[in-house]
Amino acid sequence: VEDVQELYGIEFHITYNPEVAEVIDADPDKHGVQIQPADWWKNGFVAVNLADNKTGRVDFAATLLRPAGPVSGKQVVAVISLAASQAGTSPLGIQSAILSTRAAETLQFEPQDGEIRVTANGQTAEQGAGTRTGGIANSQLVLGGVVLVLIISAVSVIIFIIRRKKSHPSGN
Repeated sequence: VEDVQELYGIEFHITYNPEVAEVIDADPDKHGVQIQPADWWKNGFVAVNLADNKTGRVDFAATLLRPAGPVSGKQVVAVISLAASQAGTSPLGIQSAILSTRAAETLQFEPQDGEIRVTANGQTAEQGAGTRTGGIANSQLVLGGVVLVLIISAVSVIIFIIRRKKSHPSGN
């Protein structure tokens, strides 16, 4: 995310074509396929972190926890590492996203979809918005610049969790 103010939680849902690339599991010791949350989420709670290489979807939601303060400015929310599956182009679309403050107020943002391009020799051709340029090493396309997309989606989950806690104070 860029120019964010007082970010405390995020939820986002990103889609891609699993025939072009697949997410590389950032934590093989956990069940399922995960992306790599930014280090600053260690001061919080990652509620959802799941990539589905069959459907081509990444779901992520996280919130900071007290006494952690909110983050502002330009922040990497998470890193999605991809392995090229075949030559082609895939949209990297933000299906939905929510960013929120500590008080569960929604932060306004402009989502920017991206694109994954893989050439026949396993190299990236061009990168669209929300991606980092560079080649593929060992058939891996590492997208580190999907920051805005990830933050937006994670905020949705955070807001959902906060609203649920407000409507069910006993935790049920």
